[in-house]
Amino acid sequence: MVKLEDFKKYKESKNIEDRNEIVEAYLYMVEILIRKYLNKGVEYEICIRSGALALVAAVDRFDPEKGYEFFEFCYAYYSWRNKKTFPR
Repeated sequence: MVKLEDFKKYKESKNIEDRNEIVEAYLYMVEILIRKYLNKGVEYEICIRSGALALVAAVDRFDPEKGYEFFEFCYAYYSWRNKKTFPR
């Protein structure tokens, strides 16, 4: 599991390898979050691709100093982004 120190390390260095480690560790969240959209006729590959891009963007925007948990931040960011990607 990724710790807050890993997020702080990535924020300071902006190293792509550090970001990829965080993304790989939290990729399971995308699987959980896309279930909502699969039942609405969106293809699995499109959901995974969109979710992975949202996860990368959430890792870039996450600030561990604000005190939020990453899952909460990522869920909110993912929901906002998918509302734009998959309009009703």
